[in-house]
Amino acid sequence: MKRVLEQTVEIARTIGGFFSSICFPVRTEYCFDERDISRRVVNDQRDTKTNLNDQIRIVSWNILRGYHQDKINASLSQIIRDYNPDLVLLQEAPVRDQSSLRGNDLYSHWNIAYAPLHQVARKSDFYDFEHSGQLTLGRISYQEVEVHALPPVARQSLGGGHLITRVALYTQTKCKDGTRIGVYNVHLENRTGSSGRQYQMRRLLEIMEKKNDDIVVVGGDFNTFLGLYLEKGIADLENAGFTKGFVKRGITPQLDHFFYRGEKINRVDGKQLNGKGSDHQPMLLELEWRI
Repeated sequence: MKRVLEQTVEIARTIGGFFSSICFPVRTEYCFDERDISRRVVNDQRDTKTNLNDQIRIVSWNILRGYHQDKINASLSQIIRDYNPDLVLLQEAPVRDQSSLRGNDLYSHWNIAYAPLHQVARKSDFYDFEHSGQLTLGRISYQEVEVHALPPVARQSLGGGHLITRVALYTQTKCKDGTRIGVYNVHLENRTGSSGRQYQMRRLLEIMEKKNDDIVVVGGDFNTFLGLYLEKGIADLENAGFTKGFVKRGITPQLDHFFYRGEKINRVDGKQLNGKGSDHQPMLLELEWRI
């Protein structure tokens, strides 16, 4: 009962925060200490081999804080068997204690990069984790791992026991021919309008331009509730040379996306997959390039 109540309160605050951000689009500051993120960032690599040749396969999924972890694990295991991805980008991946990431058998043989988005001072029935955030699993080694804080664009209303900082988790891999692939695992703000997410996207584009990647992929939960044509940040991505990985069929807005950029790319395939245990569905992107 307590967990249901906490969930109801969170939904109400999210709706309230969304409308307040539209009516009062002032970018408010909130308590933020860079050390609170950096000391919880994980870069744990087990495999130092670079085994990409001329293609990469990436899965992305918002796993709803792992509230239904058994279903999530079963779905991910099936997806990994069926599609054999090189990278898996997860959003809202929970860390319940220090052993959570390696303690999950599903993650134990992957290279791990992780950065917290939502940190909790005191656990409860609903917030049953120390922190949750973006997790990138790789069968290939990471040449670089970076975490970039995105600007706050919504009033945070969960109280002083919660610290929410939107981040972009960056991993770079290299192919045998030297091609550099930069992948950004993102989860943009849901408690704002199009202008707020555009502000975060423009910051992300500034970060990208400082890198020297030959191929760039952005994947994750963009929270594009207003649809692609009304989301200004999507237009900024496309104007910067990015192409959408796939378009979901149906009448509901597509919240989760892949975008890619790179002159070498000569084949693209993307689609939504089926998964259980979350209010989002996983998605797949395959890229092939000239060498």
